[in-house]
Amino acid sequence: MNPDIITVTVLLFGKAKEMAGVGEARVTVPRILSYSQLKQLVFQPIMASSMLAVDQSYVDGDDGRIIELKASSELAVIPPLSGG
Repeated sequence: MNPDIITVTVLLFGKAKEMAGVGEARVTVPRILSYSQLKQLVFQPIMASSMLAVDQSYVDGDDGRIIELKASSELAVIPPLSGG
């Protein structure tokens, strides 16, 4: 088993959930990767207009930011919010 590769939970909401057809999925990813790599591996089809949270904290859109995940990490894709 490679300790640099882990499986994390991905939560999808709103349009992201609709597009994926599921509200939750388990995805295998490198333990350490950049924000840009994370988008490409997991969220490319829906990230253009969505925000990303890791372990219930929003991640800024800096594509060079390094993110370290744990096997217990939870990733959430949050679609744009509209309100009135």
